[in-house]
Parts: sequence; C-alpha cells; structure tokens
Amino acid sequence: MKARDLVSRYRDGSLSRRDFNKAAAVFGVSMMTVPVGRNAIAADGKPMYFGWAGYDDPNFIQPYIDAHGAPDYTFWGSEDEAFQKMRTGGFQPDVMAPCTYELVKWKDAGLLASLDPSRLEYVNDMFPSLENIEGSIIDGDRYFMPMDWGNSTIIYRRDLVGEAWSDENVSWEIFYTDEFKNRLGFYDSAGAIVEISALVLGYDNIFSLTDEQLVEVRKAVETQRDNMRMYWADQTTAVQALASGELVASYGWNDAYVTLKSQGYDVGLGVPKEGIFTWCCGLVM
Repeated sequence: MKARDLVSRYRDGSLSRRDFNKAAAVFGVSMMTVPVGRNAIAADGKPMYFGWAGYDDPNFIQPYIDAHGAPDYTFWGSEDEAFQKMRTGGFQPDVMAPCTYELVKWKDAGLLASLDPSRLEYVNDMFPSLENIEGSIIDGDRYFMPMDWGNSTIIYRRDLVGEAWSDENVSWEIFYTDEFKNRLGFYDSAGAIVEISALVLGYDNIFSLTDEQLVEVRKAVETQRDNMRMYWADQTTAVQALASGELVASYGWNDAYVTLKSQGYDVGLGVPKEGIFTWCCGLVM
C-alpha cells in the first residue's frame, strides 16, 4: 500500500482508525506529522492534538469547534514513536491521546501536566471503572481523561473452526496448536505476541516475566510462528483474509467483528477462557 493510498482509504472510511495508525508505522510516523517544531506550528494560535488518527472528525468536538474553531491535528504511527518524538525530538503538542498503559512512563519522562478536575465538565458522568482507571490519577493528581475503550481478542469464523473452538470454547491456544496451521493470523506486535504466549503458559505476571519464564515463552512464540499464515500490521488484511476463508481465526479488535458481521459472515468475537485484553485510551496534556 502506498502512502497516498493509505490516506485515501482512511478518509473514505474503508480503513479504520487503528489500522490507519498501524499501517502508518510501516511508512514511518513522520509521514503523518509536520516536520517542524511545535513553536512553528503554533503560529496560527491553535492548540495541537497529537494522537491516533480518526479523532479529527469534527463530530467528536463540535461544541468546542463552534466556540473556538478547530484545533490542528498531528497523527502518530505508534505510541512508542510518539514518546520518542516528544522526549528526544523537541515536539511539544498541547493535547495527546495515549492509552493507559503509557501513562506512568510518559509522566515519569516529564511529558504530562496534571489536569484541573474543575474544568472537566463530564468527568462525573463516566462509568466508575473508567473515571479512576489505573494510571489516570498519579500521586493524587489527575493526568488522564478517558475517551474510548475496546478489546483485543480472537476474531474467528464459526463455520470454519467448528464448535470445539467457538463460543465458550474460545481459547488463545488455537494459535499454538497445528489444527489450523497456516490458516491463522496475528497482530505484528512483540508485546502482544509475548503477553499472550505467557498467558497461554499460565503465567500471572505476563507484564513482568522472569528470565526463566522468558525461556519458555520463547518456545511458545516459536510454536505460534510456525502455525501462522500471516502477521499483520493492517487489520484490514486480516479482515479480508477471514472473509475469504484464507484465515479461520485472527487476533483482532472489535471493529473487525462488526465489519465481518455486517457483511453477513458467521463470525465470532471471542472471550478466551484465559482472559480477554481490554484497552482504554484518552486525553492528556
């Protein structure tokens, strides 16, 4: 996919926000950013949003736009690249949109300012589990305002995997058996691959593995690798492969399920017996 095709697919709605960002990372985050410092960008007096593509849709902040005009937008390819750009590249946006797992690292690096709760008009309307989600309040100060959330799980074709791997039988183990060898897909993310391999091995400390555990995880990763049809950076690739039957199951997000379901495929969004991953992203300053 060429860079201009990537942008066109995002704008016409055929590429999801998350897939846009994953594919952008292949080209390099600089493709989606303006190669000048924040002071130059700020000459127009507008605040700068730095985050996932898709939130430049005015419907998200129409009351703000009506009152103040639209902000400037800069998109990142991944949070790791964003972190490096801000920490070492001198880029100073006004508002960023990371997920909760990045908050402590960004705060410790001096990239975050605390938020004034009195100016967060809708914070009390949040679900309690989101209002004070882990990482949003650090040392008594709020640094994060939740905005969206979803799941990382298994998207599968019920008609192709059969009852043994469907519904209450859904398991991450499907990626570690050879029953569907060469018909499986997975997100090309070292973190996701390692964490789920550790989960399948029964480890509780999947984010802080010991050296001994990593030896076993590596073996599991190699087993998974040998069963894969593809590791994808653009979830659209997995969706198309699931639709064609090239894949019977893949790591995926909620929107993949919605897309396939709307097209009439007998597809499931699994809640694996080992556990489902949930992410929450939001706004920081």
